[in-house]
Amino acid sequence: MKPILSFLILILHLSTSAQVNLPPAIDSTKVKLSLSYEVKAGHLLEVHEDKSAFERREKISDNPFRHQAIYGRLSLHSSFQDKYFAELGLVGEERSFSGGNNTINNLIVFPKFTFRSIDTFDMGNKKLINKNLGGDFWDEDFNDILRIYNLDTQGIQFMFGLNDFWLRFLVIGDLSKNVGLDLHELYKVSLEYEKPDYTYSLSLSHNQLHTALSGGAHPDKVDFNLTSFFKYKTSDLELKSQIELRTNSRGLGLAAGVLAKLESSIGKLRFACRYYDFEFNYGYQSNRPNFRTVNSYVGNQLYSLKNYYRPMNQWLLMSERRTGAVGIEIGWSYESQLYKKLHFFVELDLNLIYRFSGSYNEWDNLPLYVSGLKLKFLDNYYLLTGFSNKHMNLDRNYQTFYAAKIPSPILGFQTSWPQG
Repeated sequence: MKPILSFLILILHLSTSAQVNLPPAIDSTKVKLSLSYEVKAGHLLEVHEDKSAFERREKISDNPFRHQAIYGRLSLHSSFQDKYFAELGLVGEERSFSGGNNTINNLIVFPKFTFRSIDTFDMGNKKLINKNLGGDFWDEDFNDILRIYNLDTQGIQFMFGLNDFWLRFLVIGDLSKNVGLDLHELYKVSLEYEKPDYTYSLSLSHNQLHTALSGGAHPDKVDFNLTSFFKYKTSDLELKSQIELRTNSRGLGLAAGVLAKLESSIGKLRFACRYYDFEFNYGYQSNRPNFRTVNSYVGNQLYSLKNYYRPMNQWLLMSERRTGAVGIEIGWSYESQLYKKLHFFVELDLNLIYRFSGSYNEWDNLPLYVSGLKLKFLDNYYLLTGFSNKHMNLDRNYQTFYAAKIPSPILGFQTSWPQG
C-alpha cells in the first residue's frame, strides 16, 4: 500500500497548490500554467468464471482488476495569450498488486501530448478564425459517431471559420496497430455550419487500407466515405444523427451506415441506434493488436486502465464478425444521497446487437452494470463498494469487456481535479 499512500499524499498536496503563479516578468507575456489530475483504483474481490452468452465461452480470462489496479494522470496545462494551448500529461499504471508493487511487467508509464490554438485573421471587414489541434485524442469523435468515437487516436486537425461556416481538415494516424481496425490512415475534409444550438456537417474521408492481411482483406488500397452529420442541443438534451456511404470496388453499390443518438443530462440517459451494411464493415477487422503476452497484461499494444471506465459500444464491436449489424445502446446513471456523505449509485451500459449473417443470426445481449455505495470525503474524493459484472477483455483485438452472468463484489477509489 505504500506506493498508493505516497501517490495520494502527492495528489492532496497538488490539489492545494495546483495553480502555478509565475514571476511578473513572465506573467507579462500572458503565460498561464495549471495542473490537473485524475486517479482511479478498482478491485474485483471475487470473480465468477461464467461469461455472458455473447462470448459463447465458459470462463473469463485473467485481467488487472482481478488483482487490484490503479492509474493516475497528472497533466500540466499551459497557455500563451489565451490563443495557444498545450497539455503535457503523464499517466502511471500499477496493473496488478498481486504481482508485487515493484514488478516491472505491471508498471506502465506513458505520455499524453495535446496542442491546440485559436487565432483570427482580418479579411477585409471579416474575420477568419483558425483553430488547430494536434497530438493525442482521447475519445474525440470529430462529428463522426459511426466510426471515430470511443477511441484513442493520434492526429492533426485544422479548422477555418468565416461567419458560421467552417472548413475542417483532419488526419488520423495508423488505427491498424492501435485499436484493431485495418485502417492505415484516415484523411477527412468537412464543410460545417455551426450555430449555438445545432451543427450540420458534410464530409468526405479518404481511407488508406491494408490489403495484404490474412482472413480476407480490402479489395482496394483506398476507398472513400461520404458523411452527413447533424447535431441539435439544448441545455438538457443533445440529439445526433448521421448517414454515411462507403464506396468500394466489389460492385455492389454504395454501402450505408446510419445512426441516431439521444443524450439527456436529466436522468443522465444515453440512447443510440446504429445500422451498418455488410459492405460498410467489410474488411475492417484486424487481428494485429494484442493486449497480453502469455501471462502478462501488456502485449504489443496497451489496453490502458482508464478505458475500462468507458462505455462498451464502438465501431469495432459492430464490425468484429465482418457482417452487417444493427446495434441498440442504452446507458443510464443515477446517484442519490442516502445520509450525509453516503450515496447510492448505479451505472448501466446495455448493448443489443443483431448480425445479418455469419454463424449467429440472433440478438446478442451485453448488459454491463455497476451499483453500490459511495462514501464521499473532502471534495470530489470518494471510496465505493458494490457489485459489477464488467471485466476487462484482453483477448480481443480491440478494447472491450466481458459481461459476467454473476456479478462480483468491488472496491474502488476515485478522484479528479478540476472536478468532472
